[in-house]
Amino acid sequence: MPANLALPFPGGNAGGDFGSDGSIGRAAILGIFMFTGVETALAVSGSFTALAIVAALACVMVYFIGCAAALRLRATNIAVAGTPVRIPGLPLIAAIGIGSMLWVTA
Repeated sequence: MPANLALPFPGGNAGGDFGSDGSIGRAAILGIFMFTGVETALAVSGSFTALAIVAALACVMVYFIGCAAALRLRATNIAVAGTPVRIPGLPLIAAIGIGSMLWVTA
């Protein structure tokens, strides 16, 4: 496993979806196929509005998880490659990001 993925998670791997050889696990492949299937069905059916909503919600989810991960990594003091950059006001910035994503979702 690459050194940048060797984070201290339970079990010693990066969240459990990556195998020891760097391959993606079954859960990730299932998610990729499910998302691709839904997107393809919406695109073929001509339902652009639904397709745009699903794509936007996927982006919102990634941003939301990124904000929450930044808080978690800072709270647990995880540093993969040297000393991490200490961003002043990160909790406030992440809270604004999470709040704005909840507002976009509503």
